[in-house]
Amino acid sequence: MKRLIGLIPLLLLAVWITVEGCRTVATPTFPTPPTSTFTNTPNVPTNTATISPTKTPTNTPFNTATTTPTNTPTNSPTVGSPTNTPTISSTATNSPTSTPTDTPTDSPTPGGFTNTPTPCPALVLSSYTFDTCTQGWSLDATSITTGEIITQSTTTFHTGPGAWQAYIPFTPTNNTEEININFPCGTFQDFSSVAVTMWVYSTVTANAQMFCNYGTAPGACYAGYQNPGFCNGTGCAGGQTGSYASLVANTWTMLYFKPSLTPPDGQYVSKFGVQILNCTSPATIYIDDVAITNLATPTPTPAGCVSAPTFNSIYPFIWNNDNYCTVPSGWSSNNNSGTIIVPSLLLSILQNHTIGCSGTCDSLLMGPIPFTAANQVANAEYVFPNGTGGTDITGKTISAWYYLDATPSNAGYGQMYIQDGSIGSYNYQSLGFGGTYALVTGVWTQVSIPANQGGVDPTGLWKLGIQIGTGASAVSGFQSVNLYVDDMTIQ
Repeated sequence: MKRLIGLIPLLLLAVWITVEGCRTVATPTFPTPPTSTFTNTPNVPTNTATISPTKTPTNTPFNTATTTPTNTPTNSPTVGSPTNTPTISSTATNSPTSTPTDTPTDSPTPGGFTNTPTPCPALVLSSYTFDTCTQGWSLDATSITTGEIITQSTTTFHTGPGAWQAYIPFTPTNNTEEININFPCGTFQDFSSVAVTMWVYSTVTANAQMFCNYGTAPGACYAGYQNPGFCNGTGCAGGQTGSYASLVANTWTMLYFKPSLTPPDGQYVSKFGVQILNCTSPATIYIDDVAITNLATPTPTPAGCVSAPTFNSIYPFIWNNDNYCTVPSGWSSNNNSGTIIVPSLLLSILQNHTIGCSGTCDSLLMGPIPFTAANQVANAEYVFPNGTGGTDITGKTISAWYYLDATPSNAGYGQMYIQDGSIGSYNYQSLGFGGTYALVTGVWTQVSIPANQGGVDPTGLWKLGIQIGTGASAVSGFQSVNLYVDDMTIQ
């Protein structure tokens, strides 16, 4: 019994331990840490200044100079002088077309081509150089309606830095196209008294001629058409001249056109340009340096004018051109049987040499003369009254004063010439200006030739003249020039 009583404390301890082992133990809780409001801002530099380079490189080519030849040939021209032929013809070898290839309409809206360059308006200008854009020039696109592309060339040009360019898919049946500037109706170019020149380049052979469309009043813009060999409409006065050119592949060729329209139609030119003809295969066509030159108009017949003297044997015999009613009889211009278009002589007050002149002080003007290539010649010529029968001026010297505004080319020359008639077998002789053929520009200069130069028979003189030309060796500098002649004297 005592033993059991002694175990009771142990039993109670065991029960307590068991109960305590089964009791749920509470999970300790910890306070929530406060939320931090600190933001980690990066260290941004405070120096925001921009650094600019202090030296801009300039990449300049080493040699940008243009070299101009200074050695102008002074040799006597070997080609282009007249031959011992008793007649001179000024008829070109090619003939303009007799019918227009484009019928004017009142709505000439072009189409069928792509115009890629920066647009340029069609403005009335005295020249078109195409150095920055196509300047409003376009294609007619009547017979060739697709595949044409217009642009501005900076690689092929007559004078830089640009030219008008078009790719045209010509075929044997569609072998013509028109390049033109077409003004809005009511805007006109005045062609009353002008000469128009243009340089054309084709990658294949073809023909070309210039043309114009004209109106009759500000509201009648397309009343007629004219090219060098054809005209229709009310303004046809006759007398228009110009070139019908053969385009050699990959060669610049100059075209010339002098319209002739009755007043007031010449004031109302609404469209002009160039026709490319007989081109039977695709080609790239370029045009450049279109120039419109206002022609000198003849001096109005002065009140109280006098008739020019007819040659006689009272010396000194002088044509001074002052107060003359008309160009002296026997004087004319010609191209020495070439194809260049030489304008007719006219009386002009723009230049005059006569000292002490009073009244209407004229000189003879031949110009503008559109020189374009080597071996081109222009003559101001006098034929004596007896013609080929000859006139006796034994022992005399022929002289004249000339004024030239520019040289025809880099090898331009000048000379006086004489030729006897049948009595001397048409012997032709010349003498270079100043003995060297050198031309002087911008000042009146006297030239002369003896009546028996080189064995010419002075008892039977047929003709005399003043000649300027480009020269056989000319390669550049071709341009239109004006030649004035005054105080022609035999003494």
